[in-house]
Amino acid sequence: MKKVKLILLLFIASAAILVGCSEHSKIVKSTDYDLKYKKAIEYYEAGDCYKALPLFEELMTYFRMTERGEDVYYYYANTQFCLKEYYLAAYYFKRFTVNYPNSPKAEECAFNSARCSMLNSPEYNLDQSDTYKAIDDFQLFMNHYPESGLVDSCNTIDKCSKK
Repeated sequence: MKKVKLILLLFIASAAILVGCSEHSKIVKSTDYDLKYKKAIEYYEAGDCYKALPLFEELMTYFRMTERGEDVYYYYANTQFCLKEYYLAAYYFKRFTVNYPNSPKAEECAFNSARCSMLNSPEYNLDQSDTYKAIDDFQLFMNHYPESGLVDSCNTIDKCSKK
């Protein structure tokens, strides 16, 4: 009897996984970019960055130079951060500040770029190139946004300097 229940439970779990995958596959293959945008944000906000990433990658090309382009770029950088791809996230956060310097999100992206550099910083006994980059990035952030509420958070420079 226990075997039957276990097999039934495994079957239901497998079916649920397949249904979830098929929905995502349909969205990825779809040509409805508004639906892709909506679902990518839903996945991102639910913390399912692995599903959001391919959608945002495609949307970055489609919505480039449109009103939604800025939001897609922002979410794409944050999705890279969510996946702990700190080198890529730092790059896209920095590119966001270059591509959209007047955006209200530019300050946050500049800070997050520096934060990614800090997260890439290794232990003290290893090559400290990323640590020096983090220190420089935080200093640039403080120089560019001296009135920012995030300046206090830049005290991580002290942690990097001690390495």
